[in-house]
Amino acid sequence: MRQQKRNRPVSALSRERLQKLAYLRTTDPAAWHELVDLIFETERHSRREEYEHSFAAFVRAAWNQIDAAPLSLAWLHEVIIENLEAVCSGEIRHLIINQPPRTSKTPLVSILYPAWVWCRSKIGPQSGPQVKLFCVSYLALLAEASLSSSITQSRRDGRPEGQDCPVAA
Repeated sequence: MRQQKRNRPVSALSRERLQKLAYLRTTDPAAWHELVDLIFETERHSRREEYEHSFAAFVRAAWNQIDAAPLSLAWLHEVIIENLEAVCSGEIRHLIINQPPRTSKTPLVSILYPAWVWCRSKIGPQSGPQVKLFCVSYLALLAEASLSSSITQSRRDGRPEGQDCPVAA
């Protein structure tokens, strides 16, 4: 079985529509640019809705911005993600996460979760740029570094100033 190279994103457009776009590019470049911009804006809007709705999707999309290592989610990460989504929706009011060191607690809970909460357009008690969070750790330096990374990530995401999330841009 041959493996297919995936060096560019797969478009949702059919082959026939891609051929029509190629023809339009040669006949009317201005119209082609306008149509391509519209297609990308529609896809970006769709991805943004997915990232805002699902913390897991946000984690998968934003991981490479905080860690060079490839993302490998295990069942324990899925449980943490599910519980953090429940905290954001108000289903869980108190959550304590006890997990061994070096299992991605900090990137998930202290960096990506605040960034996800702050860049969501849905405003709620635990969702939106107005949410205030604090970070606690056994080491003050680690808490400060985590919070700093989270703020940097959310600003890169366009919040709290009110712009789009980077993974959706």
